[in-house]
Order: sequence, then structure tokens, then C-alpha cells
Amino acid sequence: MAAQVQKPFRVMLLRALRGAAPSGSRARASSVRSRDVAAHLRRSVTIQPIVLLHIRTIRLLIEAAEDAGLARADFCGPLEIAEVDPARDDAKVEWTTLVLVMDEISRLVGGDAERLRDIGRRMSRQPSYAPLRRMAGAFVSVRTLYDLANRWVAPAHFPHLRLTTHWSAPYRLHVSGEIPEPYRASLAFIHIFEGSLTQLPLILGLSEATIIESRLTPRTGEIVLDVPRSTSIVARVRRAARAALGAREALAVLEEQREELVENVRALERARAELRDLLDRLPDLVVVHRGGTILWANQAFVATLGYEIGDVIGRSLLDLVAVRSRGAAAEQLRQPPASLRVFVTADYVLVTRTGAEVFVEAAPAQAVVFDGLNARLVVGRDVTERMRMQQKLIVADRLASVGLLAAGVAHEVNNPLAYVLNNIEIARKQLALLGSAGEPSQRVLSVALEGVDRIRVIVRDLLLLSRGDDARADPIDVRRVAASTLALASHEISRTTRLEQDFRPTPLVRASEARIAQILLNLVTNALEAMRTRPRDENLLVVRIACASDGRLLVEVSDNGGGITPADLPRVFEPFFTTKPAGQGTGLGLSIAQRLVVELGGEMAVSSLVGRGTTFQVFLPPAPATEVDRVTCSAEVAR
Repeated sequence: MAAQVQKPFRVMLLRALRGAAPSGSRARASSVRSRDVAAHLRRSVTIQPIVLLHIRTIRLLIEAAEDAGLARADFCGPLEIAEVDPARDDAKVEWTTLVLVMDEISRLVGGDAERLRDIGRRMSRQPSYAPLRRMAGAFVSVRTLYDLANRWVAPAHFPHLRLTTHWSAPYRLHVSGEIPEPYRASLAFIHIFEGSLTQLPLILGLSEATIIESRLTPRTGEIVLDVPRSTSIVARVRRAARAALGAREALAVLEEQREELVENVRALERARAELRDLLDRLPDLVVVHRGGTILWANQAFVATLGYEIGDVIGRSLLDLVAVRSRGAAAEQLRQPPASLRVFVTADYVLVTRTGAEVFVEAAPAQAVVFDGLNARLVVGRDVTERMRMQQKLIVADRLASVGLLAAGVAHEVNNPLAYVLNNIEIARKQLALLGSAGEPSQRVLSVALEGVDRIRVIVRDLLLLSRGDDARADPIDVRRVAASTLALASHEISRTTRLEQDFRPTPLVRASEARIAQILLNLVTNALEAMRTRPRDENLLVVRIACASDGRLLVEVSDNGGGITPADLPRVFEPFFTTKPAGQGTGLGLSIAQRLVVELGGEMAVSSLVGRGTTFQVFLPPAPATEVDRVTCSAEVAR
């Protein structure tokens, strides 16, 4: 719809700038009343508000600029301006179009304020200004003339501007003007307006007003004028008599036009507010940019990235894109806008204020009009959670594959394991015949038999897990299982570190001995790996079993190794995550240990300092009193 509205307007503006006038019938057919234009614009995709002004205003500006020695082609030719209908006096022009022309004029005069004021003075002397001069001639005093300009003329021409006047002395006028947000600001407009203010007394045959003081910005103007005294009462009465017949009718027409324009501006502002609110409430990320520079973004965009709206306006869109996605994003910015029928999306990675990454699925950029100029609208969807779920599914699939492999391995290990158990038992019986001479070997074989039996239990648990059955759980003394596990790993421990054990009275827990042993063995193995690069005498492994402050059993395994970096610490329980070189670790030990703890109704925590060491804590609930008498906790250990 926006493109359909703009095309005929663009053609008609070019005619106006070249001085061409359409034929009468064609003019009547192509003219659009302001309320019709407003209705079209409310249905367009334009995000910024549009205010339509009388074509007379830009005609006056062009005539005055040419009168000041500027060529029309120089300040109108470089512009691509749309939405103007010069067919009749009720044709309209956008405020943004007028500002673009004024800014181009300012560029040609090098921003010279006095030359811009001179153009404003010349506007009152142009042929297009004659109707206003005839109407104003009906008023009998200069003060009445300025009041007329404030109440009717300015609102009729610029209904969106804020203008106030007051008299501090009989002939000293204070004028305050503002171009409110979000309408385009223009210091050139304020300078030209300043010059035109000084010329109003000339309509009454007086000398021009004098600027005593002015404070100007691109949006505001504070101007103090000394205006000339009015002529004699006789002259004023004669002037009033000459224009009395047409004055009342002219004022009525002017008031009607002013009210119409004000209502159109209000309607457009309401439509804009509704559209902005709609875009702000969308859960998707919406951003408008021009050449990669952000012009506007909705709340979902700024909230997702952790910014305020003022932090991103005027910023390059590429600054918010992760380095690995920046090349693809830059290439997309160079592409022409896509058709609304194109639904091919692309994935990009954005960076939040804190440095976190957000995965976004973005639709192709669409062409829109923003603040009167071409821009691009991009809509994206935060798919970070979806990507995380996909990663979890990938890990789950790998774990399922590992589970199937483990079940197969466990089945194959079962048979040779039976041979080993049987042969160790035979060797023990034969050594018993040797009496005291065979006792050392018997003790060694007893430890080996216990280790092999534990392997048998673990293999059995793997087979049970692969079938989905629950492993048998009974009330057990974790201290006894820990002592046995540490004895099993004593050779490896003695090669790497010194060991301290602190086993205090604790309640029994309902668990499988094999799983408790597997949890503890995984934690001890992880601690030994952290200390292998240092001499044995510098290392210390502490295994503590006690009662936690909340009554749960606490198993604590601490080492004084190199520690875990803050970046890696949150990921230590992720499957397949390891800091070891390729081929030296599967990244499953801690993940399996945590899963076993959770299955037992407990939880696992970790704390670490780089260069100081790491501590893993396992909290397990005590066995129900109905199954075994609880052992009274003799000490409490803070979690």
C-alpha cells in the first residue's frame, strides 16, 4: 500500500519542483484531500509519524531561495522526495520533505544563519504570499497581527509545532517555538522562521521588527523582538474598511483548515502510537536500521540484549553481532530488501551487554519508510532455548549410544569375569594349604577378589540400567564402602598424593554399594588427575564423611590441585565436557557421578579456586527410620 501511495506523489512533486502544472481535469483527478491522505498513511507501513502541510509553504520557500540567488536544481535535484500533490492549493507536502529542502538550502549557504534569515524575510515578499498579505491588511494593529500569526497562521501551516507568544512590554514580543519529538529537527527551519517573524509589520506598511535576543537549537527557538509602533488610528480604520468585506470569510476558511490539519495530526499520532505499542508488545525482536545504523528497536530486542532503548539508537547493528556471525550479517546488510513473499530465514548470534550469546533466527529485511526516508525492517526470533534443547538432544542421543555400547560391553565382560573370580578363589584355597607362608599372598588375592567382585556388581548394574530396572538399594554404611573403595585405589593414590581420611559417625543411607563406590571412585580419580603434574609430597587428598547441618550425609572430596577456571566451573557436570587433551578423557566421569547422586535423592556441589584446589560435596538423604535405626549425628559439618 505504501508503494502505491508514494508513486503518484513522487511524480507530482517532480512536476512541482520543475514548475510544471497539470491540466485542470487531471489536477482534479489527482488531488487528494488531507483526510484521505491521512487514511492512506494510517494503512501504510510507515513507522514514523507523517504530518502534511500546505503546498503553499514549500512554494514560498522555493521562490524565496531562488530570489536569494540559489538555483532550484541545486537544492531540489539531489533529493528523492515523495508524497506531494501540487494540483491545487489544497495539495499537501510532508513535514520531512520541507525539512529536507531547508537542510539542503542550508548546506548550499554553508549554514550561514544570516543568509537563512534573509530567505525567511524574502518569503513575505513572494507572489504566493499575496493572499496572506491581503487578509492580514484587515487588522488594525501590529499586536493583533502577531496574535493572528500565533493563533491561526502558524497552526494552519505547522499544526504539529508548539508556539507560544507573550508581550513583556507594549512593543516587545517573546516568541517560543519547538519541534517536538519524534518529528525531524532542523536548525535551518528555525533560522528561516526567525527571519520571517521580522517581516510581519511590513504587511501594515511599517518597518520590520528587530531581533533583540535569540537562543536557537535544532529543535527550539527563544526569540525576543522589538516591533514598530502602529500607524495612526485614521490609517488603521481606512485599512480595516478596505478589507472588512473579505476578512471574515478569510478567517473562517483559515480556521477550518487549521482545525482539519490539527485533527489529522492527532489521528496520525494516535495511529503511530498504536503501531509503536503493537511492535513493542511483539515477543519477536524488531529493529529498524538504515545502512546498518539502528533507528528504532522494540522492547523485546533491547530487553533480550540487556540494554535500554537509548543505548542502541544510533549504534551500528554489527556491534551487537558476535564475531563469528558478523561476516554473514554484513553481507545481508548489503543485499536489497526482500519481497514479503520470501520466507527464507538465516541464523545469527548476537551478543548481550554482559557478553552472553543469543541465537536469533532472522527473516529477510523489508523496505519501510522511517522519518520520511527509506529504511530496512528486520524481524528476528530468539531461538537460544531451542538451540540448547537441540544440544541436549544431541547429548542424549550420544548417551543413548554409549548406554547401548556399555550394555554390550557389560554382557561380553560377564563371561571372562566369571573365569577370573573362579581362578582367584581356587588360588586362595591352594594358598591356604601353605599355612602362614601363604598369608601375604592370600591378603593380596582377597583385595583382588573384592575388586573383581565390585566389577561384577558394576557390570550387573549396567545390565540392569540398560533394561530400565532399578538397582537394588539397601541401608548401607557409606564409611565402610568408602574405606573399601580407597583401599582398592590405594596403589594409585600412594603414587600421586598423600591421603587424609576423616570419617565421623553418620546415618545409614539407602543405596547400592556399587553405585556409592562408583561415585566415590569417580571423584577420587578426578582429584588425582588434577594433581598428577606436581611432585607427590606437594599434593594432598582429603576424604571427609560427616553429618551435614540439615541431617543429610555429607561426602567431601578435596584436592589442592590446579583448580577449575570460573568459565569452566559451570560446565563440569556436562556430559563429554573435559579440559584434558583429546584422547585423554571422555568427560563422562563427573556427569555419571552426578546422575547417580540425583537418582539416590541427593545432590552434588562443587567449589574451586584456581591454583588452590577443588572440593566436591555429595549430600545424601538418610535411610527411612522404618528400615533401619538412624545413627545419631555426633557432629555437624557446614555445607
